[in-house]
Amino acid sequence: MVTNPFDIDPKDYKYGAAGDHIVSLQESLVFAGYELKIDGDFGPETKRVIEQFETDHAHGNTLSFAVDIRSLTILFNQVRIEPGPIPPTPPPASRVPEGKGMFIRSLLGTGTVENMKEYIVERGIQWIAVQRIWQYPDNSKLYNAAQWELYREAWEETGCDLWIWGWAIPGKTDEYLEVMSTTAADWSAVGIIIDAEAPWYDEAGEATLLMDKMLATGLPIGVTSYGAPWFHAPFPFEEFSRASFGAPQIYDSDNSMSDDYPTRSVDTWLGFGYVHVVPASAAYGKTGTQMAELLSRTPTPDDAIMWWDWYNANADPGRWDAIGEYVLP
Repeated sequence: MVTNPFDIDPKDYKYGAAGDHIVSLQESLVFAGYELKIDGDFGPETKRVIEQFETDHAHGNTLSFAVDIRSLTILFNQVRIEPGPIPPTPPPASRVPEGKGMFIRSLLGTGTVENMKEYIVERGIQWIAVQRIWQYPDNSKLYNAAQWELYREAWEETGCDLWIWGWAIPGKTDEYLEVMSTTAADWSAVGIIIDAEAPWYDEAGEATLLMDKMLATGLPIGVTSYGAPWFHAPFPFEEFSRASFGAPQIYDSDNSMSDDYPTRSVDTWLGFGYVHVVPASAAYGKTGTQMAELLSRTPTPDDAIMWWDWYNANADPGRWDAIGEYVLP
C-alpha cells in the first residue's frame, strides 16, 4: 500500500491549478519518462499525461479534474521530488460581461464568418456566449466543436469576448464540468454560463454541488434561468447565487407580462443574493419595435445585457436593428 508522506491534498492538484506544486507534479512526470512542458499550469496537456500515467499503473483513469492521491504519492515517492508550496486560494472569480452580448446556440446559425464579423462590429456586440453542451438524462449533445476553428480568428479580430454556455441537468455534474472546463481552456474563453431550468426544481443540494465544482475551476461562472421566479418557486435560485453574475431571462414571449416585469425580475434576482445581474432579453417572437419597447423597460445594473439569440435575430432584420440601435443607459 502506498502511503502519503507529504500530506498531499488532491484538491490542490486539479485542472486549472497553477503554481510551484504543479511544477513539481510536471517534473515528476518528466522524470518518470513522460513528455510534458514544465510550465506550472495544469492544463489539457498535463491532464492527458496524468491520465496516461494512471492507465500505465493499472488503476484506470480516475482523474476527475483532481489527481487521485494514489497517483500523486507514486509520482512523488518514485522520483523523490518534494511537492512545491501551494499558492493561497484566490477569491472566487468575479468578472462580469460588459456591454451588449448574444447567445449563440449554433455557430452555423450565425451565417458566414464574414457576416458574423460584420454584425458584431455594426451592432456593437462586445461579448458572445457559445453553446457547448445540451444534456439529457441518458445522453448529451455537443455543439460547435467542428466549426470552432472557422470562427476563432473572427472573434479575435473584432475583440469580442467569448463565454461558453451549456444546458445542465442534475446528476450529470461531472460530465458537465469536464466538457465546459475543457472547452473553456481550449477555446481561451473568459468564463462559463450555466443554463439551468425546470429539471432543477427541488434540487437545491445538486445545485450546490454543481456550483462547488464549477467555482473550483477558478473561472468566472454565470447562471441564466427564469426571469419570472414567482412562477418557478421550486427552482433553487439562491443556491446558484454564488455565481459571478445572474442572467434572468426577461423574454416576455407572448408580450403579455406587466410593465414592471423587467424591473421586478432584476430586483428579485438581486434579492436572491446575486451581486451582479445581466438581463437576457428576447430576440425571438417579437418585432423590432416590440424588442425596443421591452428594452426600454429593462434595467441594466451592471451596464451589460444579452439577447436570446443570434439565430432568431437573423429571422427578422428589424430585430438586428433594435439590437444595433440599443444604447445601454
